[in-house]
Formats: sequence, structure tokens, C-alpha cells
Amino acid sequence: MKELYKVRNINISLLDKTTYEPLLDIPCEFGKIIDKEGIIFLETHIFNEDYFAKFISDEIMGSPATVKMSSFDGIAIEAPYMAIVGCTTKESKVTLKCIDHIKVYEEDTIYDIKKSEDPEMLASQLLRVDLWGLDLLITPNLTTMLIVSDAAFESEFYTDGGNRETYINFPCNKEVAHNILTEDLFEAFRYSLIGYLSLINGARVQISKEYYNGFSKIYSYDRIENLSRSYYTCGNAKLVRFSPILFEFDNYVRWNQVLNLNKFVHHICTAQQVLICEDSSFILILAFEGLCKNYLELQSEEKVKKYVIPLSSFDEIEKELIEVLNHYEIPSEALVKYKEGIAKLNVLNLATYKFRLLLNDLNIPETKVVKGLIRRVRSTLVHDAKLKEYTDYQLLSELIREAILRLICSSIERHSELGDNAISGMPENLPFQEFIKEKKLNITEKPIFDKFDTRIKLRITKGRTEN
Repeated sequence: MKELYKVRNINISLLDKTTYEPLLDIPCEFGKIIDKEGIIFLETHIFNEDYFAKFISDEIMGSPATVKMSSFDGIAIEAPYMAIVGCTTKESKVTLKCIDHIKVYEEDTIYDIKKSEDPEMLASQLLRVDLWGLDLLITPNLTTMLIVSDAAFESEFYTDGGNRETYINFPCNKEVAHNILTEDLFEAFRYSLIGYLSLINGARVQISKEYYNGFSKIYSYDRIENLSRSYYTCGNAKLVRFSPILFEFDNYVRWNQVLNLNKFVHHICTAQQVLICEDSSFILILAFEGLCKNYLELQSEEKVKKYVIPLSSFDEIEKELIEVLNHYEIPSEALVKYKEGIAKLNVLNLATYKFRLLLNDLNIPETKVVKGLIRRVRSTLVHDAKLKEYTDYQLLSELIREAILRLICSSIERHSELGDNAISGMPENLPFQEFIKEKKLNITEKPIFDKFDTRIKLRITKGRTEN
């Protein structure tokens, strides 16, 4: 447990559990903000008996709250969303858990950068992002362009040699054309950045702190250490080389908007930490099912085959089979079941079709081992929760990663534990808009940044049209 701030002049604004409208403001004299394994809590005391009685009532307990306070050094601190998690009559103490982040209006927002006096530099301008869990060997002082909806944001990756913490600087370069990254712009792709880095890292990555020109955000999350990692995208040396212009991140942001890639990256990172590979495989197959199902829903009705043979041909076959049944004395209930079974004979099994559809569109051949994974391994995992071979787990882990990497046109080098031929086929490397056009997907893309957005000064396109 680590104490972050001693605080005073605390105002707790309790919110309605359903509407989140303000219910009651409760002032508190003093308290402290503490960090327990990455999760931030506020411990304070309510000496007013009437207020404390409300706090421990069923009506209030569990309510969300927003909190404003200041440190003993006069630093203003806000917690936009907290939840009441504990209350004790001893010292009239209450405990609130921070959900997401606290905002700290420090004078010095970063170690060597003071608050700028430049009138053109906004208080909300992002200067730096600290990362937790990213354990890669990155080229020192790597500069790259994060591309988001064709907008380019200059970024510099650094690794602190002492404590191995990685952070990203967003320089303020006024000598060349550049985009200024502000809080609202960053929010549009912040969670995609977490998902993308987690995918490349082979284990969970989180943003621990964001430094802006006028304030900082400290994030609250469970910092359970990564016990294991997949080396599929970084190799045993954990070395990764990002491209100078990261178009693949642009593709990740766009696909994340359509397929919710972050959810499946989170699942594969969770599975990576499970010690029993059979349990890990169960998580992975469900994640792969979900990804393929989401992709299936993007298809036009003309492309998705719902029937084994055309309905016009099957209608005659169905009539003849029913006529055969009518010649026998079969109980009415059984006859209904037989007729329903005949109708289902022509319905294509989408349970395995959705896997083949995604793999085919990504040019991943259905080799013998891949076919066995789809037919045999999927069935035993989903229905029996059993895994026969460790290599089935390895293939499943690499296959779902490869599918996402091909979707985003990733140039990251792969390192398979199963050999070079386990997942074959050359990727087409089609950018998002070209891919949906080529595969005739039913997608209406919502622009992340409008093409007339005056906040965006520089756009870089590669084989695509602007939003």
C-alpha cells in the first residue's frame, strides 16, 4: 500500500444509482488517497452524525460519487467517478474506490517540463504517457508517427533503464507541420492504443499516467504482474521494431471500432496468464468464436451461404422424404421431430463456417492441423472443456493472434513455436478501406476524426481515401 496524497477540503457528491444525477453533497475535513496494487482508494472521515447515518443506509451504500478535494500542498484533485466500498463506525471512516482515474492539477506536470507560458499551448495538450506491463526491447528514443484516421501524431518511445518503465513522449515541434494531441483527441483512440500494444507485447499493457500541460491523470487498475507472455510477435529476445509511420495502428483503430478487437486481445492476454493450458484454451476458443461471429455479421446476405443446396432443389427432396414417412405408423410427436430434422438437413452449420470464412478472407489455408482445430478441437473444448494436445493450445493461441495481425496489416515479425509452416499463406496486406471493398463487407464506417476537423493539421494516406 502506498500513500499518494494527504487531502482536505473534501466534497463528496453522491449520485443516483440509476440516473447518475446528484443526490447529496457531503463535506469532509481530511483524508488520504492511497494506492493498493494499482487500485486507487480515498479514505476519509465523516464526523457529522446525520451525514454518516445516510452513508451507511441501504439507500446510499453502493452509490457512485464524484469527489473534489485538495492536497495539503494546495494541489486540486478530482475523482470523476468513485464507488463506495466500505464504511466503519470506528473513527466514522468511509472508503471509496476510484473507477478509471483521478485528475491532479499539479504545477509541475512532468519531471522536467514546467507549465508552459505559451498562450497557444493548451492546458489539455498531452505531453507524455506512462505505460505499465510493456516489456519489449525498443530501439532507444524511437520516433514514430501514430496514424489515426489518416491523422499523424508524432510520438517518441523511451525506456527508463533503471526501473524498465516505458513511456511515450508527444513532442511539441513548432518548426514543422504537426498535429497537437489533446485530451479529447487522445480519448478517441486511447483504448485502441492499449489493445494494440497488448497484442504486440504478448501480455497485458495499461496506461498508468498521462501528463498534460495543465494537469495529469493517474489511472486506477489492478496491477497483477504478467506471469507469462506470448513471444509470437516479439520473439525470445523480446525485440520489436515499429515502423517509422505506423499505418497498422490506423488499421487497428478502425477494425477495433467495427469488431471490438480490444475485447478479444484482452481475452487472449488473460488466457496467457492462466497456468493450466486446458483452461487457457477454453478462453481462447471462445474468444476466437466471438471474433469470427463478429466478422460473420459484417457479411452481405449474398455472400453467406445458409443452405447446403439451393432451397428450390431441396424443396422437392423434402417433399419426397416426408411422403416416405407418411407411409409408416409413427406417433405424431415423433413425426413432428422427424420433419423438423429433415428441414435442418439443408441448413449450413455456421458454427464451423464462420471460422473458415474469416481464415479464407485472410488467406490462411485450411491445412490439416487448422482443419483439425476447427472440427475436432473446437468441439471437445466447447462441449467437454477438454484439450488433448498441448500443440492444439499453441496453434489456437497463434492462430487468433495471426488473424488479428493480418486484419491490421501488421509488419511485426512472427515467431511461431510450431514452425514456419503451421500457419501458412501470404497475407494480402490490404488497408481497412481496401479490405472491406475487396471482401464486400457490409460496413458503414463512422469517422474517428471528420475530414473537416480543424484540429487536424496533417494527414497521411496510404492506399486509401480520407474519411
